[in-house]
Amino acid sequence: MNSVSKDIAYKLLSVAPTVVSGTFGGTANWSIFVNTQPTSPKNVFSVWDSPGRNPQYSMDKSKNPLRYSGFQLRVRGTNYNTTWSKLQDAIKALVQLGRFVVTDGTTDVIYSTISETTEIIPLGVDEKESYMFSSNLIAIRREKDA
Repeated sequence: MNSVSKDIAYKLLSVAPTVVSGTFGGTANWSIFVNTQPTSPKNVFSVWDSPGRNPQYSMDKSKNPLRYSGFQLRVRGTNYNTTWSKLQDAIKALVQLGRFVVTDGTTDVIYSTISETTEIIPLGVDEKESYMFSSNLIAIRREKDA
């Protein structure tokens, strides 16, 4: 099973192409990165693994526990309103997904839901005078039984 941040980064590229309009690890504006945020491009998304909750085994006879995987979306951009809106649109796209499946080539992971655990948090301005915001979310997911 991939880290939640990697799955979410790729999912954002596919479900919100006008929001995350760059590429994975690319140099174009609004590209997306996992667990890093390079100084270039100026307008950038990043997805970070963060604490979630303890896994829970359910009563439905599944061999794999529900995982409450935390992640953080961060965005940096040169325009305050645009940067805020990009993060807000990314959150909305993820929360409205509902159930979906991600595969890493060997394992299918079922995502049941994604929800916000915080509002958008202003992080201030960096050394290049770009605006930074973040939001914490949680994904409920489980490996599909073999």
